[in-house]
Amino acid sequence: MVRNVSTRILMIAPQPCFDPRGAPYCVLQQVKALLSLGYEIDLVTYPMGGAVSLPGLRLFRAPALPFIRSVKPGFSLAKFPLDLLVFCTALWRLSVERYSYLHTHEEAALMGLLFAPLFHCKHLYSMHCDLSQIVGTLFFLNYLVKIAQSWMVRGSDVVVTLYPELATYARPLAPG
Repeated sequence: MVRNVSTRILMIAPQPCFDPRGAPYCVLQQVKALLSLGYEIDLVTYPMGGAVSLPGLRLFRAPALPFIRSVKPGFSLAKFPLDLLVFCTALWRLSVERYSYLHTHEEAALMGLLFAPLFHCKHLYSMHCDLSQIVGTLFFLNYLVKIAQSWMVRGSDVVVTLYPELATYARPLAPG
């Protein structure tokens, strides 16, 4: 089957998809909505998570690390090596196939800022939350996350927020 590149999305979700909890559940709902609109999705995600079989969805899990078996919601040091492996897996997918759209979730929007111009994709950032609230009050880390999140919002072609207050927060970061 020859796939039409104009309907293909590379989605990057740095989470244990499809565990039955907040963000992975949101990713699953967005996948189902996009599939119902006729898009085909290649999803790059963490090595752990529940199995889902949907027509039009191909799942690419990052390699597993023997010392990380699960990831808790929110900020976690385990996410750093897992995100690096997700980055490498997404780079591999972009190198072997063409996509018109790149759909990133949470901190993967940083990857989208790099990948979208390099691989000539439109970038949609699915903003689940204010990431600076997740890292807490560690001043320096909180400051860096606020700067990164501002770049993610400004550098994306489209930002989808999950609730109205988040849109109120994001809109001044990129008024256009």
